[in-house]
Amino acid sequence: MTGDNRCGRVEDRKLFIFMEPKIIPSQTASARLEALTDATFAIIMTLLVLELRVPETESHTELLHGLRDLLPSILSFVISFIVLGVYWTAHHTQFRYITRVDHKLVWFNIVYLLVLSFIPFSAALLGTHYTESIAIQIYSLNLLLATLVHFFMWRHATKGNRLTDSWVDPHLIRFGSQVSYYSLFGYLAA
Repeated sequence: MTGDNRCGRVEDRKLFIFMEPKIIPSQTASARLEALTDATFAIIMTLLVLELRVPETESHTELLHGLRDLLPSILSFVISFIVLGVYWTAHHTQFRYITRVDHKLVWFNIVYLLVLSFIPFSAALLGTHYTESIAIQIYSLNLLLATLVHFFMWRHATKGNRLTDSWVDPHLIRFGSQVSYYSLFGYLAA
């Protein structure tokens, strides 16, 4: 043994830098995470509308029938767009209080975006197979998972003011958690 401490070598530390649980106190880190989130939300919301196909018809009557057949998909689009707007607003509100970022929060956020990215599929499935219970269950599960990840992201950031300033009111933190509880119960009931 040459006394070479493998964990102490610069090359080894570079490999594991992504695993360090450092808290990054700059607004730049938070802004970058918010920018990624905003861009992902914009893409997801755009993908929703791409599922709506204009009916290919040759007459006025066929067009009316085609539009009527499209109503469940339009309704699924509108509901999903509003739901995504609620999720975006909640995330935006959270980050008014989250002033620091750590790696765990970044990964919570990435998983959150992953789950949300599935909404265009589950919404299209619901719009196409709205009478099938499995379509409703998949859509509800998608929203349930998004709410769960959102809840755990908030809990991680606010526990002991880990990533928030000390002035953040405990009642506000509790209220943020309670909103998630009510949403979770609603999705479970569906």
